[in-house]
Amino acid sequence: PGKKSLKTRLIRFATDTYMRFPILREWVKSLRPARLNALRKTAQQTGLVPAQKASPASQVILNSFGLSVWVNDQTRFARGVVPPAEKDALLTRLATFLKADRDPINGLPIIANVYRGEALYHGPFADACSDLIIEYANHYRPQTAHPGKNPYTEGGHTPNGIFLAQGRGIAPRGEIFIPQENPDRASQPSDFLPSLIDLAPTILHLFDQPIPPDMDGRVLTEIFDPAWLAAHPLRLGTEPAQFATPSPGQDLSAEEEASVEDQLRRLGYI
Repeated sequence: PGKKSLKTRLIRFATDTYMRFPILREWVKSLRPARLNALRKTAQQTGLVPAQKASPASQVILNSFGLSVWVNDQTRFARGVVPPAEKDALLTRLATFLKADRDPINGLPIIANVYRGEALYHGPFADACSDLIIEYANHYRPQTAHPGKNPYTEGGHTPNGIFLAQGRGIAPRGEIFIPQENPDRASQPSDFLPSLIDLAPTILHLFDQPIPPDMDGRVLTEIFDPAWLAAHPLRLGTEPAQFATPSPGQDLSAEEEASVEDQLRRLGYI
């Protein structure tokens, strides 16, 4: 028991130190793969991080960010263990379990919602999407004095965001949409609800480019001055949206590739 308690304190001290000093995180990000692997191996040998061990096949597969869940079903994966007839019941049981989970300190839900992938994705590759999408409660941190508001967060994702527009042809409307949490601040009530997929066609129109017929979203005509919009009517294109194919002369040099790799490594992606 004494050794176990000491190990727990050491792990907590190492984790707190790592999170408290950004210079340590930047140093780890800057390590070359060989040194990073050596550091990870040392941490595993000392017990600071658990060593990877083989485990039996799981009914579900969770991605590294904890946002998506796949059922390890027999029709989808070569080593699947869940029969197709049991998949729906497993998804229902898992979603119920996640949404019912509460923080033991403040009693607040850890998971804001759980969505079926089939309800969010469409198109020819929808079958490749995850079975469940997990939405965590925003700024979840039970240690703070005000649960739900995390002053230490480095960034997160929420379904709702902020849309700002200013410049040539943009109408000076002020606030045209205010979240429901504070409707009294709305200076100009409006049903205007932009979506992320509306940005691409809107930006194309600002550059006087035709909108491809297969592009999702719409041009946000509400943000434009009526006179400017009349002088710049929408143009629908006939060519579908395509990724540009690089020509032989556009390949990166060895120095440019090394620079890109170094940036990705410092950002922690590799």
